[in-house]
Amino acid sequence: MSNNSRSVIETAQLERERERESSPTSNSLIKSRTRVKQFGEVFTPKHIVQQMCDLCEPDISRLDGKVFEPTCGNGNFLVEILHRKLEKIKYNSKTQFESEIILALSSIYAVDIQKDNVEEARKRLRNIILEFTSKYKSSINFLYAVDTVLEHTILVGNTLTQQKNIKFYDFKLNYKDFSFEISPHSLHEIEQDYAKTKKANISNLQQIFKETISPPQTTPKRRNKPIISTILSPGNQPSSKQASLFRENYG
Repeated sequence: MSNNSRSVIETAQLERERERESSPTSNSLIKSRTRVKQFGEVFTPKHIVQQMCDLCEPDISRLDGKVFEPTCGNGNFLVEILHRKLEKIKYNSKTQFESEIILALSSIYAVDIQKDNVEEARKRLRNIILEFTSKYKSSINFLYAVDTVLEHTILVGNTLTQQKNIKFYDFKLNYKDFSFEISPHSLHEIEQDYAKTKKANISNLQQIFKETISPPQTTPKRRNKPIISTILSPGNQPSSKQASLFRENYG
């Protein structure tokens, strides 16, 4: 290992230790009362996170099982999910080990409107990776890959208003040569594809295919005519415009 690579790895480990000692927010449910009032920002406690993740097993812990957190906060759910994925990885070779870690990390997607939350979430996930690989000599390229993945999967944004601007990257691992196929998709495109997705079993497979190829035509709903209420009483006659509109809608 070169002196430069050793220096980068040692620096990363020191940063991890400093962040662990100085960051109280990972265990706190709020950062400030102001943020609670302005953004409704309250983080999910760890035991609730674990219970909710249990409901999503075994899919959530698959290395390539994709998870999207639209309001990730400082990463409580992301941390739990990454831990579960990493538990599935066994060391056979350095290339296999590092590639599967990248696969697990790249399958976790998240967005938050607060930049400091996103930065903290990235650091927490990075520290988990460093801790998990501490028994092995990680390559400098692996550390760069971790940072690159986090930069493109944990994002600052608004999932309600920026669906077309938020872009995620799909990572597919080829186990023959441990290379990745990477393709970009906007959140809007992902939502559209999901809307077209159908579930089928043996008994209804033929029918589902028919519906997928030729979707049933939906008839537009008829709009109800506006109700015009006019009180007719001596001295309160409708105007000519009101009378005309009434005749047009109700004959």
